[in-house]
Amino acid sequence: MSTAERSDPGQKRVTPGVTERHTKGCAVRRRARAACTCTPGYMARIRVGERGHQRSVSRTFSSLAEAVSWVAEAKRLARAGDHPVPRQAVPLLREATPAFLARARAGKALNRSGRPYAVTTITNYETVLRLHVYTFVSERYGVALDALPADAIDTRLMQAMVNHLTSAASPAVARQADAALSAVLRDLYAREVIDAVPNRPSLPAPPPRRDKHLTIEQADRLLEHALADDDATGRSLMAPAIAVLIATGCRVTELLHLVWGSDGIDLDANAITISRETTKTDAGARTVGIEREYAAILRRHRMATGRPDVGSLVFTDERGVPLGRGGRLRSGLTRVAKAAGIDGASFHVLRHSQGSWLSAAGESATDIAARLGHRDPSFTLRTYVHPDRDRLAAAPTALAAFRERQRHTQET
Repeated sequence: MSTAERSDPGQKRVTPGVTERHTKGCAVRRRARAACTCTPGYMARIRVGERGHQRSVSRTFSSLAEAVSWVAEAKRLARAGDHPVPRQAVPLLREATPAFLARARAGKALNRSGRPYAVTTITNYETVLRLHVYTFVSERYGVALDALPADAIDTRLMQAMVNHLTSAASPAVARQADAALSAVLRDLYAREVIDAVPNRPSLPAPPPRRDKHLTIEQADRLLEHALADDDATGRSLMAPAIAVLIATGCRVTELLHLVWGSDGIDLDANAITISRETTKTDAGARTVGIEREYAAILRRHRMATGRPDVGSLVFTDERGVPLGRGGRLRSGLTRVAKAAGIDGASFHVLRHSQGSWLSAAGESATDIAARLGHRDPSFTLRTYVHPDRDRLAAAPTALAAFRERQRHTQET
């Protein structure tokens, strides 16, 4: 018995290789010789491998009989020279993925930081697995990846997939495919279905740092043409969407999950709340105030869409179906940006613009990070705050004023 088992009243060795384990709330853990108030589990553990290179293998069971039987079978296999550990069947990748996605949505499968996956991350993983990972055909096995048992996927196979997707799709798709496949394999390992998680392959370099952002004048021009576009198409969409992005710098996925009312766009308070369920991390849950001019556009949008009930989605099509980040929203932004004479405008460029405007307005790095939904202010400054090239080319008036003050001080 290990030292931890001897000192923990909730763990007791009941037979060689099997430990009885009580839950945290059980009375056995709180006081000696107390009667058990839980349904204990049983951990069976054996040592496998050659002398000097042994490792411990364990399984958890709901009954003592199952645990004892497992230990006996494992020892029998070891004596017979067979695989020393009775193994459960390893599923094919296409069978393992739905289980992982269901566990991730339930908050049971955790990311590498030990936190539940965000809804948007789960959706992205599901898409990239279906479109890119499943369909990759391994030259070594001659079949698509989805038809392979999960334990047949090793680092060499993952590297081949990454290399193929880097050239056939894009480096960004290759990186996301690796992340999604690794997440499925990590979950199988955590559930003791596979014995090891492959090492990460060499990934293509991340995309270069974005340097594109809009000036205030360009943002005003974009919004002006969005209002004209809505008048021309006879629907309220581009102006309110761009108004939210300009006013808050939120992610487009956060925009599309906004609802009317205090849990989303609160027109009485001129504030927008982004919930944890619709953002990437805990830091992304936030409430931010918006300026009156943008709140006025949102009020007109609610009137134009028939005054939807509190809790209804803000951005839908004419039938009330939620909009995606592509389709009419993306094509609408392209159309409006072209009419405004602005090259390279995108949803994420407006997010970068928000960070740069806040910095130029004198907001602290901590407040800018909180408004954009980031945990690390230094990341926000490195990635989302860009210099104003026109302002840099102008004479530095603040520096000139500082020089004059210093000169005046020295003269006196």
